[in-house]
Amino acid sequence: MNIELPPLNGFYVFESAARHLSFTKAAAELYVTQAAVSQQIKNLEEHLGFKLFHRLTRQLVLTEEGRQLAEEVRIMLNHLADVVNELKSEDIGGILTVSTIPSFAMKWLIPRLRAFNQQYPEITLQLNTSEQLVNFRTDKIDMAIRYGRGNYKGLHSTFMMRDEIFPVCSPDLLKEKSLQALTDLRNHILLYDTDQSPLMNQETDWNTWLTAVGATEIYIKEKMSFTGTHMAIEAAIMGEGIALGRTSLSTLDLSTGRLICPFDYRTQSENAYYIVSLEEAAEKPRIKIFRDWLLEQAARP
Repeated sequence: MNIELPPLNGFYVFESAARHLSFTKAAAELYVTQAAVSQQIKNLEEHLGFKLFHRLTRQLVLTEEGRQLAEEVRIMLNHLADVVNELKSEDIGGILTVSTIPSFAMKWLIPRLRAFNQQYPEITLQLNTSEQLVNFRTDKIDMAIRYGRGNYKGLHSTFMMRDEIFPVCSPDLLKEKSLQALTDLRNHILLYDTDQSPLMNQETDWNTWLTAVGATEIYIKEKMSFTGTHMAIEAAIMGEGIALGRTSLSTLDLSTGRLICPFDYRTQSENAYYIVSLEEAAEKPRIKIFRDWLLEQAARP
């Protein structure tokens, strides 16, 4: 049976507009103008011969025909995506795009990548570093390593590891000012990560550590902030102040003597590292191989 259908792109735009009930939000998701979305919907309606939306004042409502078509189009597009993903996942080799925060990439992941490249030369890793959460579909990200609570709705999430947190500083810093008691922190510059709190929607690791050691009454006036924990740690290495280190980010510098722990007390971070991907992509060979390798590396002392 030869049935003439409208261009597929019209259905793609319609699905987004129907899901958001907004031409503006659909335009933002598809990286086009609102006028382009409106024109695509108008062309689709003319081709189909019926209205898809009731255009009310400041509100967009699906017609009954639009509601039924939206359900079918969503099923069709999801099925098409599954077929394409299945076909693309048949080969192990190829590009794997991984998103993670810069501090973890620089201090933990990159020093280990030579081992992965030697073991899986057919996989080409592309690291995308950002403090912001990514959209796997629109940003074309295969998987991510996230630092948080693990509650990533609609995504496949695997626990990787949890850090201990503790203050770190340059050994030279202690030659200048005493740091034997917690109250001595008042005499030092506190280095901290400003991006951590808004990203995690909570207080910084410094607050967690001070609460754990029973020193919440300590108010540190002098402080220096950075948009990244790795920058705070590097500043500590240079003797600029005291940073709050994490196991994953500080172990190498502690082993080489670039950093020391001025206090013995450590506490677990309230956050942990999770390996995250789309549910339908979680078992793709490249993603599964890299996830298993990350878990193996994280389990090592």
